[in-house]
Amino acid sequence: RASKGYQAMDDAGVALKTTTIRDKLIPNINNELKANNYDPEIVAAHKDIQDNLKLLDKVTSSPYVDFGRLEKVRSAFSDIAKGTDDKARLAKVVTKEIDSYLGNIKGTDTLSLSGTSATKAMEALTQARTDWRNQSRAQVIQDLLDSSTARIEGSTGATGDIVKRNLVNLTS
Repeated sequence: RASKGYQAMDDAGVALKTTTIRDKLIPNINNELKANNYDPEIVAAHKDIQDNLKLLDKVTSSPYVDFGRLEKVRSAFSDIAKGTDDKARLAKVVTKEIDSYLGNIKGTDTLSLSGTSATKAMEALTQARTDWRNQSRAQVIQDLLDSSTARIEGSTGATGDIVKRNLVNLTS
């Protein structure tokens, strides 16, 4: 549903201003990665994160970014985040920052490319933002279930205990 909401934004000609992505999102991502010991010059496993950050820079080279393109960048990080290694941990950090940014965008962070009324664009933006938050939460739960399934298949512990441990880890 979130994808449909952002497709509606694209169809309405509403896009994100590149300046807000560069001034808000990218610095937040860089700060969080730095706080999480991100160093692609030394750690080879961090190269994939660096490559996808370059993709984000490329996407923001035009005056505006449509929601579909930003969602593709998020999906690239989300795919990496499915692992259990350090690269996956950092990809989760980036995905969380993108979700946080999109969950809090304002009308001033967007622009209408088609002359759509501001009210209609804001209604679409509000719905898309809500859907994006819900999709992000659903992804966290799906990751938990995937992790539990992997552990259940590889261990002999009680299924309920494994799921419970993962829920405790998720909420801490």
